[in-house]
This record gives sequence, C-alpha cells and structure tokens, in this order.
Amino acid sequence: MLCNHVSTFILTAELNYWKDVPSHIVEWVKFLYGHFGRYPTQLQTNNEGEYSAALEAELWSMGTEWVPFEPYRPDFNGKAERVNRTLGDMVRTMLNSSNLPSLFWSYAYSCATNIHNCLPNTRTTPLTPLEHLLKIQPNPAQIYPFGARTIVHVPSEKQDKLEERGRECLLLTLPKSSHGWIFNDPRTRCIFQSSSATFVDYQCLPVPISRKKGGLPLISNHLKIGEVPNDTIAKKEQAVMSTLHQPSDLLILKTIRTALASSYKAEWLLVAEDELQGFEQHNVWTPVSPKKGMKGLGGKWVFDFKRQDDSSYERFKARYVACEFSQRPGVDCFDVYAPTASMNSIRLLLAMKVQYTMSLAAFDARLAYLYSQIEEDVYVKAPVELWPEWNGKVMKLRRALYGTKQAARCWWKFSLGIMCKLGFEGSKIKPALYMLHQGDERLLVWIHVDYGIIVGSSHEIFQQFKMALSDELKV
Repeated sequence: MLCNHVSTFILTAELNYWKDVPSHIVEWVKFLYGHFGRYPTQLQTNNEGEYSAALEAELWSMGTEWVPFEPYRPDFNGKAERVNRTLGDMVRTMLNSSNLPSLFWSYAYSCATNIHNCLPNTRTTPLTPLEHLLKIQPNPAQIYPFGARTIVHVPSEKQDKLEERGRECLLLTLPKSSHGWIFNDPRTRCIFQSSSATFVDYQCLPVPISRKKGGLPLISNHLKIGEVPNDTIAKKEQAVMSTLHQPSDLLILKTIRTALASSYKAEWLLVAEDELQGFEQHNVWTPVSPKKGMKGLGGKWVFDFKRQDDSSYERFKARYVACEFSQRPGVDCFDVYAPTASMNSIRLLLAMKVQYTMSLAAFDARLAYLYSQIEEDVYVKAPVELWPEWNGKVMKLRRALYGTKQAARCWWKFSLGIMCKLGFEGSKIKPALYMLHQGDERLLVWIHVDYGIIVGSSHEIFQQFKMALSDELKV
C-alpha cells in the first residue's frame, strides 16, 4: 500500500511473495512519473526485510529519497498504519455485508481503494483524493457497492439459441486501466470483465401516471425517482426546517467562540474562567516558549449544562481537555493501563451492606484528575481565547489533564496512594475496592473514576473517613 501524504490518494496491489514488494514500489513510482513528469521526492517506509539495498539504489537513481523508520515501531509511520487499518475495516465490512467468502479479499481491497480515492475527506474537501492528485473527476455512475447484484449481458459470440441473454453476477471491483467492471459468476465460478451490465437494485423506477379525472387539472410529467437534483431537494428541506422552532440550547457548542457568541455568553464565560482558575490552583500547567521539534497536543473546550425538573438551566459546565489522538506511545506516554471498577464488585458491596445491615453513602471528587501528577513531558495548546497573554506559548503539564492517554492511570495511582495513606487495604481481586478494619468497625470503599460508594458499620467511621478524605481532595 502506497499513500500520498498531501492528497491521501492510495495505491494497493496483491502480493504473492514479500520479494515482490520492491517491483511494485518501482512500478508505482513510475506511474506517478507518467502523470507528473517527475519522480516523488521522498518515500517513507518501515524498515522490514522486504526493502532491499537494490530498491534503495533504484530509487536513488530516480531521485527519490528512501526514508526507513525504526523496525517494529508502527507508531513512527502512523499515517500509513491508519490508512491500512481503515482499508481493513472497509474490507471486513464489505465481505460481511455481501456474504462473499474471504477468498475474494484482494478484490475487496481493490474496491475499498477505489471508494477511498473517490470520496472527499477532511484533508481534501471539497475535492476527492483522485481529483486532488491526478486531476481526474470520479464518475459516480461507475461506483457501486462491493457484491452488488447485476445482470451482465452475454456477448453474441458466446450466446446459445436457448440460453438467456444475461446472467446474474456479483460486482467485485473496477479494472485498473479500462472501462467496465469486474464480476464474479456464482454459477460458473469464473471472474471476468464486462462493461455491459445492469445493476438491478440501483435502477430509477418510473412513477405511474394517474388517469383518473378530478376537479383539478392534471399535470402529467413523467418522473423518475432519483433524477430530481439534490440541490433542489436540499433547498426545499432547508425552507421547511427554517419554519420549525428550534431552541438555541439544542445547538451543540463545539468551540469557545460559539459559546461566547450564544445568548448565554455570560454563563459560559463564567464557567470557562472558573475552569482555568481551578487549573491555576492545582498547578496543572506552566506556560513555556515552544522549542524546535517540540510537538504539543491540541486542546478543546467541552460544554454541557444540567437542567432542573422544569427544564430550566440549573448549572453550566465547561472543561478544557487535551486531544490525545496525537500522543505518541513511547514518547510522551508510556504505561496507560488503569484498573477499572466492575459491576461484580459493586454487587458484592451492596450484598455486604444488606447482609450486615451497614450504612451506605456516596461521594464525588471534583477535578479528580488534576490532583495526580504526570511523569512524562507533555505540552498542550494554550487557551488563548480567554487568556491572550499566553499567545505564542505552549502549556507544559504538571498534572494529568483530562484527555491525555495516561490521565486515568495517574489518577488511579494517586487515589491508591491516598487510600493506603488513610489505612485502607486494596483488594487483590477487585482493584477498585478498598477495605479498612478498626477493631469492630469496618469500612469499604468502591471507586470508579471520580465517583465513590462507601459502606460502613457506623455513622462515626463515615464521618472520620469524610474528614480525612476532605484533607486530600475536594469532595
């Protein structure tokens, strides 16, 4: 698989042996030369055994630099890995929905590649990868789902007097260099190419014209379903939707600019500033000047609100989180596993409460993740919309900000340390369950992220735990 970084255009090929990889790469490079009149500047690959010195020499003779990454580190070639995973997901879906056996996987990959190249994405919108790279506009009349049912015309040279003039086949993919499609005939189990086919499940159905006479004049226009322009339909839908009453609170606030432009600007601004002040109180981050090669994470605001029983607003909530998808395992995050609470453990807790007639209570730790320290050097984009003095700075994290990959593990380690400090013993079977014995008094605590349930033998031990926990956390 070869992927162009700018246009996201991809090329795929079926391989019989690993040793065929260099020949296909050279073929793809020459294909690009035929379209652009020059060879690619750089080719990035992993450093597996199929890439030989002969391939490097041939690429060098073409003026293409070969840049191999560290072997067995797919995270360094993340874009290619994501494209490979996307194609794999598409292929599995195609094979499953078409009920074709897995031996057609190579055709499914070819079909998935064609669909990917003919659909716009976030990087190429409004163009498709095919238009962006090769300046070729896709033909929608050629694109049909993998495994689509078709009636393929039998050429006159192969027709028998009593044989049907068409046979039912299944679509596999588009050919590489000519018109038509590639089909599979389930009866003869042969694969062939043809351009004379009718996709029976995707035909425009004629609407019958009523012949009944009524009081109104009859306007007879022959209409085919599917031939009304999409722009006309969209304009009519927008006109109807504009007449409907839509409360402003139904709009999803995706950015701080949207929130500050809404009718509840004062409320959103107040909770957003309160969030940043909480960061300052917990010493969550420090503004630093970005250095060369420093890669920071993106940051975004998440807004929500809580309603009362009469549907009025009770409380507005805002949270600034990191965009963890750009974190690199082994660079700015290492171990991210954190044990989680299970339903079996809470059932055990409730069963003990009923069996021994114990008391039950709950608590919620506010800004829980911000208490836990982060070990790696992680940098996050500064919220300059509210604090413009941080423009040109990045924020170095001291605490586990919401959204980072290791935030859950940092909080788990911090909460485990607090519970051990208060004299609790963690369950070896249920990691989120903690037990405390003081003579005849017993206290059990179940923690799930920042929410906890307490079961105790008396009200006094409840109060002792609440006071001790309040010294460590804001609950």
